[in-house]
Amino acid sequence: MIFACDNCGFIFSRSEETEQCPDCGKYEVRPANEEEQKEFAQRMAELVREERAEAPRFPNLVETEISMLNTFSFRLPATAL
Repeated sequence: MIFACDNCGFIFSRSEETEQCPDCGKYEVRPANEEEQKEFAQRMAELVREERAEAPRFPNLVETEISMLNTFSFRLPATAL
């Protein structure tokens, strides 16, 4: 669920109902309207893009298994893809 604080304007998500703003501490929290939900989704998407751009993910070589026959293949954990 996405909430907004009427006191400071902070938009945040919680898995349960909450009455107190985690930013300012006031008890002026309400469910976010459609526009605020879109703004929250855009901000979260931007954060994810920034994280991926700054820290590219490489396969964990400890969990990589290389098998050889006539050719070779790699078995990587799903998180490496």
